[in-house]
Amino acid sequence: MENNFTVQPAGTAVNRAVTIDKIASNFLVKIISLFFWLAGVASVIYILFNYIAPGFLGSSDLILGLSILVLAKFLVYLAGRSFYLQRLQKIPTGTLNNIKSKLSQNQPPAGVPSGPTNLFEVFSFDLAKATFSLFLEKDSTEISLRELGTSLLSAEDMAFIIFRLGLGRDSIINTLEDKKDVTGIILASVDIAIANNHTSIWSGDLFLSICQSSDGLKKLFNDYRLESADLKSLISWQTKVMAEIDLKKGLFNKNKFKFTGGIGKNWSYGYTLFLRQFSIDLTASIADFGLGLEIIGRDKEIKEIEDALSRSANANVILVGNAGVGKHTTILGFAKKVLDGEVTREISHDDILQIDTEALISGVTSEGEVIERFRMMLSEAATAGNIIILIENIENLFSANGVGTANLTAILLPFLENSAIHIIGTSEVAPYNEYIVGNTSLANHFVRVSISEPKGEDLVKILEDTAPLIESRAGSIITFEAIKATTHDAAKYLVNLTEPERSINLLEGAVMKATSLRGKTIIAESDVADYVAEKFQLPAAEAGQAEKTKLLNLEKIMHETVIGQDEAVKAVASAMRRARAQVSDSPKPIGSFLFLGPTGVGKTATAKALARAYFGSATNMTRFDMSEYQNKADIYRLIGTKDEVGNLTTFVAEKPFSLLLFDEIEKADPDILNLFLQILDEGILTDGRGQKVSFSNTIIIATSNAGSDVISQTLGQNANYDQLKNTLSQYLIDQHLFKPELLNRFTGVIAFSPLDQLAILEVAKLLIKNLQDTVLKNKEIKIEIAPDAIDYLAQIGFDPKMGARPMERVIADKIENLLAEKILRNEIKKGDSLTITKEMVS
Repeated sequence: MENNFTVQPAGTAVNRAVTIDKIASNFLVKIISLFFWLAGVASVIYILFNYIAPGFLGSSDLILGLSILVLAKFLVYLAGRSFYLQRLQKIPTGTLNNIKSKLSQNQPPAGVPSGPTNLFEVFSFDLAKATFSLFLEKDSTEISLRELGTSLLSAEDMAFIIFRLGLGRDSIINTLEDKKDVTGIILASVDIAIANNHTSIWSGDLFLSICQSSDGLKKLFNDYRLESADLKSLISWQTKVMAEIDLKKGLFNKNKFKFTGGIGKNWSYGYTLFLRQFSIDLTASIADFGLGLEIIGRDKEIKEIEDALSRSANANVILVGNAGVGKHTTILGFAKKVLDGEVTREISHDDILQIDTEALISGVTSEGEVIERFRMMLSEAATAGNIIILIENIENLFSANGVGTANLTAILLPFLENSAIHIIGTSEVAPYNEYIVGNTSLANHFVRVSISEPKGEDLVKILEDTAPLIESRAGSIITFEAIKATTHDAAKYLVNLTEPERSINLLEGAVMKATSLRGKTIIAESDVADYVAEKFQLPAAEAGQAEKTKLLNLEKIMHETVIGQDEAVKAVASAMRRARAQVSDSPKPIGSFLFLGPTGVGKTATAKALARAYFGSATNMTRFDMSEYQNKADIYRLIGTKDEVGNLTTFVAEKPFSLLLFDEIEKADPDILNLFLQILDEGILTDGRGQKVSFSNTIIIATSNAGSDVISQTLGQNANYDQLKNTLSQYLIDQHLFKPELLNRFTGVIAFSPLDQLAILEVAKLLIKNLQDTVLKNKEIKIEIAPDAIDYLAQIGFDPKMGARPMERVIADKIENLLAEKILRNEIKKGDSLTITKEMVS
């Protein structure tokens, strides 16, 4: 390889461009260049005025001749500058592939000179400018990885990559090794450049090659959860941005001269004065203001629209997809193709007009006026013969409560059969199925084009395309990791919305929040996490050291308010650790548990303790008393109807990170219990309005007193906990209390054992401590309870059948009543202390 491979700047065209660039950067040269421009512009102005208004600026032939001479020299200057920009700075297409062929063959391809291959010939201008000094001084075999990386990171086009990575230049350099010989790295960049469809080796191509060879850089990327595929996507993003910048450069750039739709297109539209009063001209809007976004991942759908509208009959199309999925954007992409004349001859001269339904019904006093306006609009379009009408939410035309309460089906049908007019409609899935699919005479006139949600790389590219628009408003820079985090969090927390709308909204919200707090800044993954945490009242996305400590000690934290029930607490804590460590990414709830046991043993207390420990507050828990849902019709109270919201679905939609407690679940109607099969298995429930609600961020706890006697009997036989769970589960199935498929879907079926005398004593201490804290906080009175008084209270509050409930009543009767009387009698007041003895409560 060493015999036919070298990296030498000398003698290459790109090195000459770098040399010229250095000369052109000289202050004196800049002054001379400015003189050429001023003289050239002045000569053009003089010559034009001399021919337009002879004698206005004088009539000297000498001055005119000098002006023509200066203009000639100015044109020579422009030609030289153009050659520099378009030839020396640009590598001819195919050169890179020829280099690759020469490296891989013994004989070079036809037309390619023989001899050693100089890869510097195919360095991009920015890469050559950053590295030419290094390669002039040293051979590639003597250059270290760190030296190459240091030079590379000074390249102008590397600024885009560094900013988007969110990494500092020094942090990258410090991870690079000092090992010599970068020959293989440069050679590998050839394949990377070809894979990226570059005509030369860009700085990003070489950077990716370095990343693949440096263990230190791999570790740095791993720490930031960046993968090789992410860097490839980032380079692709840069390629697109640079192409757009190049497109705008140069006065005589060939891409700026593009005919749209043929000669005289603007004269080809028929007379549609009335129609245009109630419509928006999409093609004219795009022609005037351009299409700010590139349409990503919709080539197939746009082609389907073109094919459908080019048919000889029933040349109408309806785009079907959920709100926010990109139906209108897809139509804009099609309109751009029509404007540019890149569609079939049948529709290349058509104009796309979007009906303004608000203008259509504005000022009307009767349904008949709406119908007549609509008929006249369609008649004008049909007469013109080259109009494509866009009607968004077209299903509104076909319902009794449609546009202006008028059903316009009968008016539209004859025009759908007319080949002189084309209709594009949009509709969401549910109304399309309700109003259009069932009406075959209507549906047969439309070609359905399904608009699905963009995913994966297409979604990332859409956000990359949207990022500059958000950045221009906020003045901040969005990193690639922020875009990745946005797509992940949007899918997790905004399940009721569709892509790309939900990711765009989430990214924009995160950028605006961070910018409002810090001013112009760099938006990182943490900014997205902070915005999500605030918006949805979530824990921080990443477990910091404090939260890690809390998770590892969750049992201990929960036992601060839960007495006994070690197995229940352990099972719940284990599920929480799995969820927060992101061991799995299942759509199912974080954890789902069936708590079984007699009343008063701590089932509800365990749920509250978990809500406080995991979500930070018990307000993130809501309780549903399932004894209130014993009829089939009660299901709509949970999921809602078209006209009313559901208690369950609304709460989860508003607080997706919540604990749901379903008390006495066995009392609910069997059809309602069937809802839990879908929730526990798929993590999704569809509400009465057809909207999907995600339960993937919830913890579900169902409680039941069923099997309490079995628990007592089994424990009385000295059975271990696993034997107890098996016996209890079989009992529930045999007694038809719960279906096996429901029990099997719970993360754990937890048996709560009855509380013994010792446990009740601990309950008494806990209740007394809570009371002491409350009185001290609210009344500033310090309360002490004598140990024998606590023992006495625990003794009279013990009831093995009722658990801790009697103990709560004892505390209220013996302690709270005593305190209330003494406060009302002014026997104790603010700042006092009181010790309660056994004699005072017995």
